[in-house]
Amino acid sequence: MNELQFSLPSHNPFSETEFWGRHKELVVISRYLLSEAPRCCAIIGEDTFGKTTLLQYLSNTQEMLVAEHPELDSLLMQLKKKFVFVYLKCAGYGDEIADDMKDLASARFWWDLYYAAWEKLQGGESPRLTKPKVHADQEYIDTALEIRWELEDLVQNHSCKVAFVLDDFEGVARLPLRDSEWLRSMARVCTYVVASRDLLYLYYHPSNWSTPSPLWNLFGDPIYLNLPPIEEVERFLDKASDRARSENSVWKLSDIEYIRKMAGRHPALLRIACASMFECRLREGRMLAGKQSLGDESYLNYSIDNSAGPICMQLWKGLARPELRSEPRDTDKHQEAAPSLSPHQQALLDIAEGSTGTKEALILPALNANEKQKVLFDLEQRDLIEYKDVWHVFSEAMQRFVLKQEPASASTTVLSQDLAGWQKEMPGLTHQEKKVYDCLKAHRGELCPREDIKRAVWQSNEPTNSALQKIIERIREKIELDPDNPRYLIAVRGKGYILRED
Repeated sequence: MNELQFSLPSHNPFSETEFWGRHKELVVISRYLLSEAPRCCAIIGEDTFGKTTLLQYLSNTQEMLVAEHPELDSLLMQLKKKFVFVYLKCAGYGDEIADDMKDLASARFWWDLYYAAWEKLQGGESPRLTKPKVHADQEYIDTALEIRWELEDLVQNHSCKVAFVLDDFEGVARLPLRDSEWLRSMARVCTYVVASRDLLYLYYHPSNWSTPSPLWNLFGDPIYLNLPPIEEVERFLDKASDRARSENSVWKLSDIEYIRKMAGRHPALLRIACASMFECRLREGRMLAGKQSLGDESYLNYSIDNSAGPICMQLWKGLARPELRSEPRDTDKHQEAAPSLSPHQQALLDIAEGSTGTKEALILPALNANEKQKVLFDLEQRDLIEYKDVWHVFSEAMQRFVLKQEPASASTTVLSQDLAGWQKEMPGLTHQEKKVYDCLKAHRGELCPREDIKRAVWQSNEPTNSALQKIIERIREKIELDPDNPRYLIAVRGKGYILRED
């Protein structure tokens, strides 16, 4: 999930996604599956909250680690004995596919599910069927049906109960309706664990909501996957600090507090913040050999913002989806083209604008009380905001990202206006300052080493590092609102400077 955007040493212990915590959710899932008549379960949560790592962990029951949780240990052992889990990531099967290609997408879905089951149940043997290919004369509906019957026979004749684990179930729901009906029919010989961003029925057209015995009726109460509780986060950070120390990246208590502040309880953001901190402190230790800490938080902020951007964008764009308003997607085809912010996006922006939190009266002032409460409830239910006397965005990295999403208008902040001005003309710079600035601008968003800047600007008779620093400070005085706490022209101690793209 989400490759880190900065250069990481190959041994960085936080460069790969890993599963941790989620004891409560695993207990609930286990109880669903181990009931006298196994129940299908649907996990609902934001795409970046760890649904995939949870489902993959559940699917690898033969490799499960000891959970250090007596009740969960017992339940996982029972799952190992009773079920074989077959995992399939379903994203993309039904998205942006022309009507004349949906039958092929359907056949490929059934083939992928069949092949995943065959590998899990039959091991090294070659499957009896072959993968469907694009062919003008091929009847893909017949192909899909043939694979579906073969899959049902395979599952029915296995000694253990089969649980299909379908990640990103949205892709299946957007295939032709018959595929969901076939899955519903197969439920007599298997069970399903699925994950999606919203309640399943919202992915189907309203005309299908009255369908007798629809697939979504198989599922009991949804399991909402929120951010991990603070206790699990603290255990993760304790272990992360120990792992970093074992690799000679020593973190202080203030570093751990910084990680928690930047990432909140978000698993992927925590990993990104830990990876950034690991790299920063490792390099710092090598440079200073035990001397005083550099404490250069500006570069850490930049590294985390850069890597967290795709995750924050995914969360932000998700707040405009029609399903969040309990509307099916097919009834709102033009929503993504709308230039204005959705109510959920506007509420998050209103909250982000309060540096120490935002009072409710300042959020969505144009809405009535009931409408406002509905939006705040949705955001809080998804753990995107938290209430501590006033409303807060769940992490500082997300808050900073949201503040950049405000549409350009007459109410654009002075900071944005000033930034646009100095990026265009940069009035008031001396000849040397402008040459240094132009060098940085030509490499916006990149680390410019001091020696490269001096060679590019002076060619010969290069100034000292101290003289270059003085020029940088003078540029900051003209482009930063607070030159002592620069936001745009960042120093990377011992290396050089970065002019941020934003």
